[in-house]
Parts: sequence; structure tokens; C-alpha cells
Amino acid sequence: NLTRHLSLVSSDGERRSGNPLARFAPPTIKINVICGNITAVDHLPGVTSAIDAIGVGHYSGGKPETAMQAIDILISSALVDGEPPAESDRVLYQFTQRGTIQSKLAQTFLLNDPSPRGKELDRVVAIAGMGAPGRFGSPELTVLARELCWTVGRIGKSHLATVLIGAGNGNLS
Repeated sequence: NLTRHLSLVSSDGERRSGNPLARFAPPTIKINVICGNITAVDHLPGVTSAIDAIGVGHYSGGKPETAMQAIDILISSALVDGEPPAESDRVLYQFTQRGTIQSKLAQTFLLNDPSPRGKELDRVVAIAGMGAPGRFGSPELTVLARELCWTVGRIGKSHLATVLIGAGNGNLS
């Protein structure tokens, strides 16, 4: 039903006249590159809008590392109102180990950000699946970025902060 106007031929075989393209402008994306810590995104120079989504990538079968680990510490600490819990007690670690976050390619897992600033902004944390380790390249990054942006946009978020997904040690240059 969503694509019924995109064809020059109607469902009953009649040829339509006019332009079969959608009658709305394509979405636009503005990208700013800022060097900093993803967990301190609200305090980085150059961030002028309230960040309502934070995205990181994750390989299937692994535990949270680097940026995802930093976010895991941040949100897990917020949930217990204090010091960061041990790794095995952290939320994202438990979700990855139990298979709740599967991280199949371009599969996006969403979680409300329980930190005080996250609650204030109704922010979500988006874990973007990178698939199996060793198989992530430019085509996979393209699909992941498209699905991550579509997903956060579809739930009404308009300011996504993310790390350079796939640019870690031994990954994309």
C-alpha cells in the first residue's frame, strides 16, 4: 500500500499518467564531526542541539568494548545511583551475553537512556549490529548507517550522536 503510487501501472493494469515518484522531498542529513568522548556528548564543543539518540556499533557474539563499554558503564551506574557495577552486573553486558542484543548486521537495539540527562531529553541508546567479526566492510557500513538513521528517525529522534562505527583497531581505515 505504501508504494502504490510509485508505479506507472495501476494494480488493475491501467497506465497512469504523471510522475510516479513520491511527492515529498527526500530527507536530509547534516553531519558534524567532533572529536570527543561519546559519554560526554552534551558537553562537547560544537554540539548545539540536544542529542536525543546515541549510537554505537557492536559485533555479534562479543561483549561491550570501547564506546559501547563506556556507555554500558554510564547507564548501568545511573540505574544503581552510584559507582559503576562490576562488568557482569552491567546492563549491556548482560544483554549481549544473554542474546538479547544479537547484533546481526544492521539490526538496531534500542534502550532508553536512564542517565539523568538521558531522562531529561527522552534519549535512546541505539546499538547497531555489525554482524560477525571480520566481515564488516564498506557495504556493511552503508547498510548499518542507513538502518540506524532510519530507526532513530522513525521513533522521532532528530539528533544522533555516534562514534565512527567500524573504525576501531583492525577495522575500516
